[in-house]
Amino acid sequence: MAKVGRAARVASRQRTESITGAKTIESAETGEIYLFDMPNGSDVTITLPSPQEGAYFKFVCIGASNKSVLIDAGSGVTITGAVYTKDVSTGNVTRAAHSNRILGFGDSHLVGDYAEIVCDGSNWHICSAWAGVAWVTS
Repeated sequence: MAKVGRAARVASRQRTESITGAKTIESAETGEIYLFDMPNGSDVTITLPSPQEGAYFKFVCIGASNKSVLIDAGSGVTITGAVYTKDVSTGNVTRAAHSNRILGFGDSHLVGDYAEIVCDGSNWHICSAWAGVAWVTS
């Protein structure tokens, strides 16, 4: 008779990095959680590494911000998937599925907004809940 399995757990802490300016992510940084708290400064562009199967990144807003964040997959690569966005003035939540090279997070971030991105080896796929998300024409 099989024994009841134990619940899986993360045996170590997740690696985090605070983002305060432009960043080019390296392939070896897969699994990293990037924290945004940018009340001042300029807009930020994050460039993803070349596609690699299983690569994963999470971006979390830990402070309200009036700066835009652009996530750039690089030439010839796309980010696909659904983003859930909340209009901060009306409270309406919408879901937008799309595909493009660059995904932009507008200048009305709220604490707790997040985006998770995973790679299938060719392109990046996103699941997100973030105020003011827009697909940017590249």
